[in-house]
Amino acid sequence: MVWASQNFLSGRIRLACPVMELFHPYKKLLEDMWRKPELFHTIFAPLAHYFHPNSPVKSKPKLKQIESLVTTLRLLWPEFREKFYLLDNHVKGLARNHFRNVLLVMEFFIPIVCLSSVFVLCEM
Repeated sequence: MVWASQNFLSGRIRLACPVMELFHPYKKLLEDMWRKPELFHTIFAPLAHYFHPNSPVKSKPKLKQIESLVTTLRLLWPEFREKFYLLDNHVKGLARNHFRNVLLVMEFFIPIVCLSSVFVLCEM
């Protein structure tokens, strides 16, 4: 909390604190989803390396990088969702685990994180 001898910020501080309190869970959700080993090594790190081949993939990148990758996936998913589900019966072995992880990320984790960001925007 910012305190001042004069009340020049008091109205703004009352608005900023609840918004920042809601932003932190959104940030933590994105970071935790990014660092989950099953998802980081099979999905996020290869995608980040594909988008930026000459730069290292960090286990804790800046929030902007995580958000841009998640937003890209969220926008692309409806286009190839049906085709992806058709592969479900044809994928076998270890590749099936990776396949299921992609489904888990696209159908569960990313929508939950995006839903939390909607709540942050609605509270503003």
